Amino acid sequence: MDNDFFFLSNPQYQADWKCINDTIMGGISKSTAYQNHNNHLEWSGELSLKNNGGFASVRYEILPTINLQAYQGLSIVIIGDNKSYKLNLANQLTPKSPRFQARFHSCTTEQIVHIPFLELEASIRGRKVEESFDPSRISMVGFLISEQQEGPFHLTVKSIKPYVQ
Repeated sequence: MDNDFFFLSNPQYQADWKCINDTIMGGISKSTAYQNHNNHLEWSGELSLKNNGGFASVRYEILPTINLQAYQGLSIVIIGDNKSYKLNLANQLTPKSPRFQARFHSCTTEQIVHIPFLELEASIRGRKVEESFDPSRISMVGFLISEQQEGPFHLTVKSIKPYVQ
């Protein structure tokens, strides 16, 4: 597998990123996502705590699933806005299947974030569960902003690729 700029510039995975925000539960947060001319993901929006809201997310469904069992984790090159985000991965896309998450903090200059698969925490709709991540069948990759970080946000993802230490 060519792991350079995985998910973004790899033609096999030209992304159809979908935003899923708290509006599905009555909130009013909003976000948009697109791939710019450099094949970088540009995700931005406005996080609102009104109407019991407070999250925005973007995701890309991977069909067929991919096997990253030979790797220790994902390396993400980002430019952010000094806010905290979570990487979201899934083994299945059913409503009751867990999302595996790891928090990272962004800064306004380019940075590389390494997220080991072993540090992913499982949750279902924000509630922690005891499940183990299976890197041999990844069906979704995405990002989430929440945790009372009201206001505008912007995250540029330049690359997502698996790594071996």
